[in-house]
Amino acid sequence: MDTSAGAISLASVYAGWEEDRRRMIASIEPLMDAELALRAAPHLRTIGHLVAHLVAARARMVHWILGEGDSGLDALAVWDGFNQPAPQAIRPASDLAQGLETTGRAIQHALNRWTSSDLDHIVEWRYGNDIHTYTRQRMIWNLVRHDYHHYGEVALTLGMHGLPVPDF
Repeated sequence: MDTSAGAISLASVYAGWEEDRRRMIASIEPLMDAELALRAAPHLRTIGHLVAHLVAARARMVHWILGEGDSGLDALAVWDGFNQPAPQAIRPASDLAQGLETTGRAIQHALNRWTSSDLDHIVEWRYGNDIHTYTRQRMIWNLVRHDYHHYGEVALTLGMHGLPVPDF
């Protein structure tokens, strides 16, 4: 394997992120509907809504902005009620785990192809009348930061209700 600068895939750089996604899936899969309906406080999202938001935001960033994955991600991109009046009902744990798996595969596929020399690639996202410009590096950072923010919320909520917490 050529290990010169730019030839190492980003998947090897972000391997820990993939491992943590698998830990999150393992924590979510066994949950019952009543457990997915738990929240840290009355005004905060339920565990189920947090995970649906994770899936949706990942799908939007990966597919709509970075142009990765296939059109199947479009349905996942609105799981959190994006551009809709209210979030949908809590999805079953199996659907949430599958959504994390599907978005994870799309991310991994891109990271397996990209190298550090691909990080400066510019992407544009048109939202309404606005055009937002990002580098791939910025979008990857946004994905990582967003995941861990909500992973923390999910872990805290699981723990405060006496449920097993992922070991990140």
